[in-house]
Amino acid sequence: MEPRTIPPFRADHVGSLLRPPELLAARADYTAGKIGAEGLRAAEDAAIASAVALQQDAGLKSITDGEFRRTSWHMDFIYQLGGIEPGSESLQVSFKNAAGETSFSSAALHVAGPVRLEHTIFGDAFSYLASLAGDSLPKMTIPSPSMVHYRGGPAMIDPVVYPDPEQFWADLSAAYAEQVRRLGALGCRYLQLDDTSLAYLNDPAQRAMLSERGDDAEHQHLRYIRQMNAALAGRPQAMVVTTHACRGNFRSYWAAEGGYDFVAEALFNELDVDGFFLEYDDERSGGFEPLRFLPKGKVVVLGLVTTKRGELESKDALKARIDEAARFAPLEQLCLSPQCGFSSTVEGNKITVEEEIAKLRLIVRWPKRCGAEREARPPSSSSPRRWLGWPSPLDNAPAVLHNPGINGLLPPKHWGPMAGKDACGGMWAISTRGRARWPGAAPAPWRPERRTTRWSLRRAGDMAAATCHSDQGHLSRSLGTAGVYCDRRGASPERRRGPARCSCWSRWLTTESETLRQGPKDHLDEPGGLR
Repeated sequence: MEPRTIPPFRADHVGSLLRPPELLAARADYTAGKIGAEGLRAAEDAAIASAVALQQDAGLKSITDGEFRRTSWHMDFIYQLGGIEPGSESLQVSFKNAAGETSFSSAALHVAGPVRLEHTIFGDAFSYLASLAGDSLPKMTIPSPSMVHYRGGPAMIDPVVYPDPEQFWADLSAAYAEQVRRLGALGCRYLQLDDTSLAYLNDPAQRAMLSERGDDAEHQHLRYIRQMNAALAGRPQAMVVTTHACRGNFRSYWAAEGGYDFVAEALFNELDVDGFFLEYDDERSGGFEPLRFLPKGKVVVLGLVTTKRGELESKDALKARIDEAARFAPLEQLCLSPQCGFSSTVEGNKITVEEEIAKLRLIVRWPKRCGAEREARPPSSSSPRRWLGWPSPLDNAPAVLHNPGINGLLPPKHWGPMAGKDACGGMWAISTRGRARWPGAAPAPWRPERRTTRWSLRRAGDMAAATCHSDQGHLSRSLGTAGVYCDRRGASPERRRGPARCSCWSRWLTTESETLRQGPKDHLDEPGGLR
């Protein structure tokens, strides 16, 4: 992965960090009346300075204040909007994980007056963070406008205040637009709208709950996207905006499950943000298939490192997951982060500070390691039939498959982002812009007869697939991932995790998610530039 100079960065994080014991003690003293607001503020300032140093020591380019001045990631903001106050009823929120279920109660929201912005929410907090940033980029996180509505639905809106619900939505977006403008005036160039609703709505159980309370659950995500766009319409040109869509994060518990399939097409193509922080830390997150809707110019930050458990992810597991994601979205449009914050509420997740630091450092190291592995290297003469390619869907340079038997035909600088050999023992090259060529001929005994060989080129979105058809072998490159399988007569390809073997003669290194199939008949290729 090449470094990014603008956010979201290759290695990034959602925002919240574990509260230090000294800060928790100060909060308890403030609640008990032992210290005043100034004493609490001093404790917060000291803790945030340490948190900034922690992030910078880990190697992160962006920093947050860890959300140390908040009790929860969203309610501290929402209650400061004019016209919104805690309701008289209690709202029960259920969470679960592998160990069981839990819940907590909080006051429901009540829209008692016109929604408006009365002051710049978290303005002082951002200014203090910026004063500590140095060469780092300070990031401000706030809940999205959707979170005001999702918690209570239509019942929270006083019909006397808003007889027309459309006016509520207009006022809410206007208040947010002014907040965004004011943050920009303070120098904020990296803003994140945290939003659980766009992830929750992928869960059929959550949609059923919304339908029961009178919402149009099948189209609610479209309403939320429109309101977020209205809030961001006048943002400063220099401000980068991302959204974080997670399924709940409370003391290592979660609230919803399911992939992003239900909202993906609208989320990626209609929501006017620059990047998406998405959860992908376990099976409840679903597959990477929704990433196929990601348009050019936008970035997905893969939340592959969990904040709910302390165990550190293995480098090989991360590589396999990134390779899998790169089948559906160009690698250059992918970044890496934890799946969520480490402490979305003041209680924090059930991990230690040492484990938190280890996960942040892993995230920073991994893109550098991934980038190094994508550089093509000379094939080893001791293993002439090894696949040496790496997915490179955005590279426009020709991707060359190299036969070790004719090693000197092309110098390494011409190998391009991929290097290897096909099952016929020949060579091929293809660029993602659709140009195919045959750099050289394969030596005996593996060169197929010309009359039995057909090369074809197929476009797949902005990427291309090159296929060699013969009675001896078949190679395919599709959707940014190289897949190799042999259909030589009598061959029986074998699918397994990691390396795969063909019973005829070949040994290929494939990605974990690659499917090995028999024969070129599985492809609907259009005739291309080589015969």
